[in-house]
Amino acid sequence: MESPTKPVSSSLPELDLLIGRSKHGTVPSSIFLYGPRSSGKSYYINQFFGSTGITHVRIQSQFCNFKKDFEELIIAKIMALMENEAFARPITDPKEKMLCMEFNPDLTRALNPFILTKRKLCLVFEDAESFVYLDKKDALSYLLSLQEITCRNVCVILVSKLPWEKFMTRKVASVPLSITVPPLTEDQVIGIVCQSVVLEGVDPKLLKALLRNVVKSVFSITRNVRQIVGIAKSVAGVCNGKLVKMCLERTNDDDDGEPTEEEVMKIWSFASPHIKKAVMDIHLRMLDTRSSAIQDAGVELPMLGKFLLIAAFIASYNSPKWDKIFFSKRHKENHRRTKFAADKKYAPDNGPQYFTRSRLLAIFKNIFETSNPEEDVVDVIGDSGLLPLIKSMERSNLIYRGSADLLLNPKYKCVASGRRVTEIAKQVGVNLFGYMKYVPDT
Repeated sequence: MESPTKPVSSSLPELDLLIGRSKHGTVPSSIFLYGPRSSGKSYYINQFFGSTGITHVRIQSQFCNFKKDFEELIIAKIMALMENEAFARPITDPKEKMLCMEFNPDLTRALNPFILTKRKLCLVFEDAESFVYLDKKDALSYLLSLQEITCRNVCVILVSKLPWEKFMTRKVASVPLSITVPPLTEDQVIGIVCQSVVLEGVDPKLLKALLRNVVKSVFSITRNVRQIVGIAKSVAGVCNGKLVKMCLERTNDDDDGEPTEEEVMKIWSFASPHIKKAVMDIHLRMLDTRSSAIQDAGVELPMLGKFLLIAAFIASYNSPKWDKIFFSKRHKENHRRTKFAADKKYAPDNGPQYFTRSRLLAIFKNIFETSNPEEDVVDVIGDSGLLPLIKSMERSNLIYRGSADLLLNPKYKCVASGRRVTEIAKQVGVNLFGYMKYVPDT
C-alpha cells in the first residue's frame, strides 16, 4: 500500500498573516523570506500572489548595483504593470511636493495609486544574497526603508538562501520581519507535482502512481521543484496514451480504486525508460556546467592576467596587516612573534573588501616572482603596462572599481567566484590558500 501524501499548503501561513489576502489595506515595510536551496520559496511566492491577486513586481537583485538602478527598474516594472495609471494624477499636496523635491519624483508618482486607494504593492527581490556577495548593503538599507521614505503602501520582500545574520552590518539600520521556509520533503514534492500535472481521461490514482515513481527517481538528484514538475509533465505527456488504455482495461471495482501491485509494475515498465533519460539529462547538464566553468576560468585571461586575478582575490579577502606575514621574506621567523588582532571586517562572511591599486601590484609582483623566479616581472612588463589589463578585467566584471579617481590610487575589489580563482591558481601552480588568512566560502 502506498503511504498517504501529505497535503501541501498553497502558501505560507506567515505570509497570509503579515500581508493578508485582500488587495487593500496596510502592509509591513519589509519581509525577509529565508530558505535553503530548493526549499520551494518561489513556489510559495507564486501560489500566494496567484491566489490573492495582490499587485506585485518581481526583480532580480543581481542586475542592480546602485540605488539608481533599483529606482529605474522599479519605475519601469510599475509602469508596465499599471499602464501609465501612476502618472495620471498631478501632485497637489504641499507635503507631497516637498517629498518629491527631496526624493526621486518619478518613483514617488509611480507609487501614487497605492496611497490613494490603499492598494497593496509588494516588491519581490529574488536572489537577495547578491547584496552580501557584491557588497550592495547601501542599496539594501535604502530598500528596507522604502515605505518610510516614500510614505507609500509598499512592502519589500527579500528572498534569500542566506540567513538574515549574514546581512547584518552598521549600514543596515532597519530589520525586516523574517520568515523561514523549511526544506520540502519527498511527500510534499509529490503533492505539489500531483497538483501541477493533470491529464484528461486518466484516473487520478493511476496518474499519482506514475508521478510518485518520477519523484522518487529524481528527488535524490535534484530538489528543484520547478525542474521536477517539468520532468513529471514531460513523462506524463509521453505516457498519456498508455495510461488511457489502462483506464479502459481496468476491471478493479474496489471502493477505494487504488491501483494494484500489477498495475504499478506495469506503469513502471513503460515509464522507466523516459525517467532514466530524464535522469541522464540532469547528470549531463551538471557535468556541462562544471566543465564550462573550468574552461571559462582559463580561456579568457592571459598568463599575467591570471596572476593579477589571483592577487586581486587575495587582496580582497586578506587584511593589509597580513601582507607582511605572507609576503615578507622573513615571515617564517617573525610569524610567531608578530601577532595581530583579528580584523572582523575581513571575515569571510562579509564578502570581498576594497584594496588600492598599489597594493594589488605589490601582491602581483610577489606572487609572479615566487612562481617564476627565472623571470623578472619588471623586465617583462612594468606597472604602467598592467593598467590596460586591469581595465579589461574591470570590463569583464572580474574586479569592481569603487572610486572614480584614476590618477592617484583607485580602489578595487574582486567579484570573481572562489571556484573560478581556485581553478586558475591550479593552472599556474599557485597555492592560493597558502597566502590567505581566511578561506572564503564562495
